[in-house]
Amino acid sequence: MKALLKYVLSASIIGTFGGPTQANGQLAQHAFGKLSRFYEDIQAGRLEAAMALYAADAQVILPGQSPVVGKEAIRAWWAGTLSAFEFRLTPELTEAADLAGAVMLRGRTVGSLISKKDGSVVPVDIWFMQIYRREPDGSYLFWRGASGANPSR
Repeated sequence: MKALLKYVLSASIIGTFGGPTQANGQLAQHAFGKLSRFYEDIQAGRLEAAMALYAADAQVILPGQSPVVGKEAIRAWWAGTLSAFEFRLTPELTEAADLAGAVMLRGRTVGSLISKKDGSVVPVDIWFMQIYRREPDGSYLFWRGASGANPSR
């Protein structure tokens, strides 16, 4: 279970938009809105709604794990994770950058995971970085992301 918790904490996923301090404010707001809806969907157990964020060729990179590659592999990972934990997480955006055809979000996620098996609570404090790629229809979908534990404060 400890390995799964490490994996879940690392994957609690990822995001921010804008230039080092400023960027396209509307684009950043739009991207952060998508990320916020993703967290709402995950916390409510709405897996298919949450999966609408991902591009077909998305990849999630987690510390100590092989990359999770492709939307179907990510769906399977989330399905297993959602069956084991209840999520109470909040994303905090610290940086956003418009990368001409993509948007990078960087930030932090805080909160807790609650085991559905025994009710134990695991505190969460992770960093994330996500890249959302512009699709041919003009929308932005999650394309690449990485996360890991923040240093203790």
